[in-house]
Amino acid sequence: MTSGRTVAQKMGVMPGSRAYLDAAPASAVEALRLPELAVADSLTGEFDYLHLFVTTQEEMRHRFPVLREHLRRGGMLWLS
Repeated sequence: MTSGRTVAQKMGVMPGSRAYLDAAPASAVEALRLPELAVADSLTGEFDYLHLFVTTQEEMRHRFPVLREHLRRGGMLWLS
C-alpha cells in the first residue's frame, strides 16, 4: 500500500523553500519529485533545504560540514 505522497513530501520539503542540491544526479532529482523551489546555483547564504549526494565517506566528510554552515535554523540537510 502506498501513501500517494511523493518522496519530497515524505521528507518534508516545502514548496518555495530556498534550496541547494550538491552533486545531485538528474535521475535522483526526478525521483524525489520536488515541489517548486528557489534552487540556488551556488552555496551562498542560508537555505531551508540542502541535499548532499555523495558516493564515498571521504566526500561526505568533506562536504557535509560545508553545507551545514549554510543551513537556516529549522532547515533540513539530507544526505544521499
